Amino acid sequence: MSRKLLSVFVLVLGIVAIGFAQEQATPPAKPADIIGAWDMTWEGPQGKIERTITFTQENNVIKVEEQSPLGEAKGGEVKIEGNNVTWTITISTSQGELIIGYKGVVDGDKITGEVDMGELGTADFTGQKKK
Repeated sequence: MSRKLLSVFVLVLGIVAIGFAQEQATPPAKPADIIGAWDMTWEGPQGKIERTITFTQENNVIKVEEQSPLGEAKGGEVKIEGNNVTWTITISTSQGELIIGYKGVVDGDKITGEVDMGELGTADFTGQKKK
């Protein structure tokens, strides 16, 4: 192996080692702390709607419940990736079940995002964690 080729090989190995070390040194993003009650507001088809969303955790499972003027509703799967959170709520209506999907970004004790009401459209929401 020529000296020049050996130098290039050593340089490439060094770059790979540095990249590997940096990747190992960067801890994974800590998931957002959503456990607790949140006051949420969004504009629905009939105006401003306020509700309380409560997240609880049992072992590794996060559950969600919603209190709104329409009553109480239980939610589906809650997913957290870093500061991004998604969940669904199923509401029984006179026309059948309505699945409402939430996508939000948590910033400390605030959350903002979009709510998807299926055929009723989408709306922006904001929320504040209760103290």
